[in-house]
Amino acid sequence: MRRARSLAALAVPLFAVAACSSDSSVDAAPYVEAVQADLEADDSGLSLDGDSARCVAEALVDAADADRLDEADVTPEDFAAAESFGDVDADLDDEQLRDDLDGSLGACQLGAPLTEVFVAEFPFELTDDDMGCVVSSLDDGDELSIGLARSLVDGDDAGIQEAFSTSLVDCPSVTGNLLAASISAAGVPVSDEAKSCITAQMEAKGEAAVDQLVTGGADAQELGQDIGQACLSELGG
Repeated sequence: MRRARSLAALAVPLFAVAACSSDSSVDAAPYVEAVQADLEADDSGLSLDGDSARCVAEALVDAADADRLDEADVTPEDFAAAESFGDVDADLDDEQLRDDLDGSLGACQLGAPLTEVFVAEFPFELTDDDMGCVVSSLDDGDELSIGLARSLVDGDDAGIQEAFSTSLVDCPSVTGNLLAASISAAGVPVSDEAKSCITAQMEAKGEAAVDQLVTGGADAQELGQDIGQACLSELGG
């Protein structure tokens, strides 16, 4: 389903199992294959490989139910091209879809591929430790699967943003480096000592500071000024 493609268009690029129902009288394989191909397409905006794309495709088809799709004359191509379940002309229960997808998408371990999308436009390259921290935070919690389910059913990406914000709270060195890069881009030299101070400040301020940083604009600028003052001696005055 193409809804996943919109995830890469967020301000800070963020997101696009149970086996298919065994009692289905309609072959689900064509639906799964069509969705998998769509998720693996070069223009999908995601970094899903064969295994993760297959897992997500199976979860989506299992939630929709191939029988229901076939009865509603929804072809595999139609289903794969839909932006969200709201675009699928079939008798689908939104609450049930959210519940089913929340459980099945969580098994897909999407932290790594979606983190690659999320950090693609960061002004620095994450270390292996920092990347691992974000991925582990996403895969260990349920915020990402809940956010993805909400996005696919309701077309609301807020839950995905919240999931990544939560992961950044768990990984203060990432947000410290991100803010340090922003301060450096403004023409202020940032030493290793200053970067450590900024990271410590981000960790101390917690979720509120991460929200300011992710929001960007005036909120992020205010945060930078606040932490810049706290780390003034390390920044060189």
